[in-house]
Amino acid sequence: IKNYHFISAEVLTASPNLIIANRGFQSGDITLSPEGALVGAVSEAGKWSAKIRGIADSGSQFPITVTDNGKRITDGVLIGKFGGDVYIDKVLTQIELKPGQTIVTSGTDDKTPPDILIGWIGQEIIKEESSGGGIRRIRAILE
Repeated sequence: IKNYHFISAEVLTASPNLIIANRGFQSGDITLSPEGALVGAVSEAGKWSAKIRGIADSGSQFPITVTDNGKRITDGVLIGKFGGDVYIDKVLTQIELKPGQTIVTSGTDDKTPPDILIGWIGQEIIKEESSGGGIRRIRAILE
């Protein structure tokens, strides 16, 4: 990933917010798993540790792209909700999302590089259309 630097860190706890030990983090930094998948973003950074808001934490938002076999299907926003649910929001109603499609970061927010794996759309997809129509929210269980 160009124009980004990586800091190796040790996970101290795995609670609703991950707390990791290391110096050099700043609020807003993104965090990746050792496999390169998106974990979340730094919500608080101290001298010796940082608190990470995971992708499914309430209030988390990441601009995403949904792909199918490497082909871009649509863009949207991944939103974490209370209880660990994840929604894909701001998707046009004519776009048909299917289980197994890949969700990656879009890189449109200047904080997150593009094409970082988030997960795959699972079998459960619940569609909610907006009151104005045209754009919908989709609750998708990620695999």
